[in-house]
Amino acid sequence: MTPTDTQIARAALPDSRRERLAWGAAVAAVVALGYLLVLSVDPRFFYIDDTESGAVPNWLQLGRIMRDGHFPSLVLDQWMAGNYPVEGQGGLWNPVQMAINYVSPSIDNLVLLATVVKLGFSILLAWGVFRVALAYGARANWAAVAGASAPFVGFTLFFENTSWVTALMGTAWIMNAWASSVSYARGRSGPIVPFVFLYLAISVGYVHAAVMAGVMIGSVAIGERLFQRLWRPALKVCAVGIAAAACGAVTFLPGVLTSAVTWRSGDEGTFNDNFLTAPWSESLTASIPTAVTSIESWAGETTESPVTYIAWFVVPALAFIAWRRVPAALRELAAPLIMLRSP
Repeated sequence: MTPTDTQIARAALPDSRRERLAWGAAVAAVVALGYLLVLSVDPRFFYIDDTESGAVPNWLQLGRIMRDGHFPSLVLDQWMAGNYPVEGQGGLWNPVQMAINYVSPSIDNLVLLATVVKLGFSILLAWGVFRVALAYGARANWAAVAGASAPFVGFTLFFENTSWVTALMGTAWIMNAWASSVSYARGRSGPIVPFVFLYLAISVGYVHAAVMAGVMIGSVAIGERLFQRLWRPALKVCAVGIAAAACGAVTFLPGVLTSAVTWRSGDEGTFNDNFLTAPWSESLTASIPTAVTSIESWAGETTESPVTYIAWFVVPALAFIAWRRVPAALRELAAPLIMLRSP
């Protein structure tokens, strides 16, 4: 059956704002359903390891200090754990995190607290991926597929969603900063929104999120320079990134300036080994949701969970790509390709 000219013209039209909002709502619903399915198997799945022993107790303590009318800076009676500006991951300069801290003491069920916070940031992450796909020209329905799958990527689900909640927060803010940066570079929005998302990503206090924010801004700047063949869009993106980094420096400067006299002094050095490093061969397991990987971790030489899983449709989808059209799209997709290559 041959499509009519009307059908072709309709398919070429961009999605309306109403369609994008509807698909965005569908993304949130799918993520919430996924959480419910996980909780039906293990009610404590989102409250283990570092979340249980570190993050949630931190929220409670900071919240109690705030409710006593004090800013949670140096708490002398906590000995090694009381210098919150040096630790950084308390999110003292992140308004969203401080709101979570303030509310936390009011919730007695800590499993519920951790799960709700992680669900919120998982939806934010999904929306970020959805917006990135839209920014690069994807239709809303396919962008929604990418967004809804993002919180259930192997590493995100089994590491960030279970334990490293600050990493989940940082990733969620970065994905939204990415989408907003592309929109700003292409003249569809102003600089305030990408600046806010970047600042929130940096001020979470998770150093890997801050590093990735810088990598993302650099990738977008290079990508937009190649795509638009102009320097101005790239320089605009870089300026927003520099401004956010300058404002977020207060998060990391105390730790950097006092590193010589703190416990984590870095005397052991930096190692580039197989620990938590995925070889390219593991990309072949990206569509297998049950495949453990040959990545050295705390469990030994292999992981106990499928951390390299992305989505069941990733590898099969390669057969449906119009490969003849790929060369023409490479310039616009330069930034995602650079991010894909980044460690």
